[in-house]
Amino acid sequence: MKILSWKLFIFLSFFITFTYGYGNTLIGGSCNNPADCVGDPGVTSECREGRCICRPGYFASIGKDDCLLLATGLGESCKEAPQCQKGTPGELSDCIDNICSCINGTSVPNENQETCLEVINEVLGKECEVTLQCTAGLPGAFSECVEELSEPPSGKKKCNCIADAVHSENKCYLKAVAVGGECEIDVQCTEGLGSLSKCEGKENKFCVCPVATSVPSGKNDSCLAITNKIGDSCSENIQCTTGKPRNLSECSSEGVCSCTIDSVNGVNLHVCHKKAQFVGDSCKIPRQCSVSLGERSKCNGKGECSCKPGNVASSDNKRCVVNGIHIGQPCENTAKCVGEPGTSECASKSCECVPGYIPSVGLDDCLKKVNETGGECWETKQCQQGDLGEFSNCFPKSIGVSVCNCTENAITEPDQKQVCRKKAVHVGDPCEFESQCYSSLGNSQCLGDKCVCLDTSTPSTNNTACLLKSSLNKACEDNNQCNWNQESPNSASCQLKNASDTSVGRVCLCRKNEFIESIDHPGNCLKILNETRLSCEEKVQCSAGLGNSSDCVDNFCMCNQNHVYFDGACYYPVVLEGICNSREECIVGVNNYTFCDTGRRCRCLPGASRYEDKCFVPKYVGDACGSNKECTFSISGPVYCQPSTGRCTCQMGFSGAFENTMCSGAIRRVASPTGLLALIFIAWLMSKPT
Repeated sequence: MKILSWKLFIFLSFFITFTYGYGNTLIGGSCNNPADCVGDPGVTSECREGRCICRPGYFASIGKDDCLLLATGLGESCKEAPQCQKGTPGELSDCIDNICSCINGTSVPNENQETCLEVINEVLGKECEVTLQCTAGLPGAFSECVEELSEPPSGKKKCNCIADAVHSENKCYLKAVAVGGECEIDVQCTEGLGSLSKCEGKENKFCVCPVATSVPSGKNDSCLAITNKIGDSCSENIQCTTGKPRNLSECSSEGVCSCTIDSVNGVNLHVCHKKAQFVGDSCKIPRQCSVSLGERSKCNGKGECSCKPGNVASSDNKRCVVNGIHIGQPCENTAKCVGEPGTSECASKSCECVPGYIPSVGLDDCLKKVNETGGECWETKQCQQGDLGEFSNCFPKSIGVSVCNCTENAITEPDQKQVCRKKAVHVGDPCEFESQCYSSLGNSQCLGDKCVCLDTSTPSTNNTACLLKSSLNKACEDNNQCNWNQESPNSASCQLKNASDTSVGRVCLCRKNEFIESIDHPGNCLKILNETRLSCEEKVQCSAGLGNSSDCVDNFCMCNQNHVYFDGACYYPVVLEGICNSREECIVGVNNYTFCDTGRRCRCLPGASRYEDKCFVPKYVGDACGSNKECTFSISGPVYCQPSTGRCTCQMGFSGAFENTMCSGAIRRVASPTGLLALIFIAWLMSKPT
């Protein structure tokens, strides 16, 4: 019984020790040794000066019945909040779902994910460490933590709005970038689109341009003020056309609203009116008529352009002219003749234009000759009969306004507007001034009364331009740019540098498969040589044509030693069963009835037979051949390869027999069927193997 009690005592001692720890004295309680204290004595707790305490790095749990490890960073496991708050995560952390975390809406992790930092919920400009402090707080998603600008630099960071945002009441809002973009407050629109824009709407708000005062710009990135009259400042046409000037107005290059070239402004500058094009066109103000039809026109009470008293419409109905005797008609005095005073006279009893003036096409007016480009005109003859000459014309500039200018194929010398001279079409065309050449041909000059290319340029292939000289591997657009300095004519050409990529452009290259660039003299093209014993300058000419097994020896292309020329290239002869790289090596080493198999060995072609280290196929009398052996291999009797015909031929006195498989002379002397049968029998005996 005593033994059983002793065993029971030992069991209960171990059970209590392993179940309840090393001690049961709470942290802060009295103790005699470490084993008396809760926790893991010596590791998490200890007895010091008669009191149970937690060791460094640990702290007492809320019930003081354990020593818990202090957290060293966010994301670590925990049991109670103080593990996080008294550890590295700090006071702004909490134990959430047994993990040390920052408190949502109150704190955020620092850059190293160790400590919780305060969320900024106050004014912009408060100090911060990471951007998340700003974006998670009042400043919002469009804020950031940036170093403040100061002299000297302070190194401090503060919450501020990002570059594309604007602040209002300590919150950052994204600036609007387009009319119609979503917004919350006006400042988003005014800062992004200009002061004329507004944020409007009920449930959903958008940036708009107030209809009465502004319009969206062409790019829709700002609101522009609507103009009210001609002369108001503008930056785009829509400001003028939306305002009072309306559709006949535009924003000029000077930045003011103006009437278009085919319209005139009214007296109050608020409206633009279209110019009259013909006598009889509708009008509202006199200037619609006078600006385009001339001062002798008016806007009558019917709202139509008509000619003033004493004047009539011209023959083309485009102006009003004096109602008088036409040019060339009989007259008694000058006053009766057509034309403005001083432009016509009655001479030799007929109306004529005075010097400096010419009759209009309808002979109903005298028009002034125009002697320089840009002068106003009514008819082309005013230009051509003036100093400008035959290569000029009267070009419309706007309704009622035309000016003299050179035709498309002519030009005036700079600073000399008096004569239009024909542009050169080809290099070598006659010229008087430089402009006749370079305006159409490019890099050219007038030398010796002819257009010639400058020293730095060369005529194009069709002789219609002077193009800058180029060289091999340099940009070009015409073959002649590449050949000007080549020793061999037309040896280079302008080609795509990369045939599969047309965007790379064209460059000068030696003509493909015909010429190759010199090694000794880069930039020069040498002819590629495809046969031996042709004259050469460099090895590259031979190797490009005959292959790498060739060389330029004593200025002649030759195959390398132990190599043979065949079909435009040099090859090393390979015998039957020898190792080969191409069929040609087998042909020059054996004959035409060979090939290089997949195992890189020379073999006889299918159907051909090996004989004396050669390959042969059965031949018949009359078949093509290259040697006697080709014929004797399969044809019986006296046969050879006739050199002049290249055919298997029987010797003189013999001819093909038995479907040309043999040459026989006895057949000609056979006189009877019996004799023929005897001859056949003899031939059969001879053909039997011995």
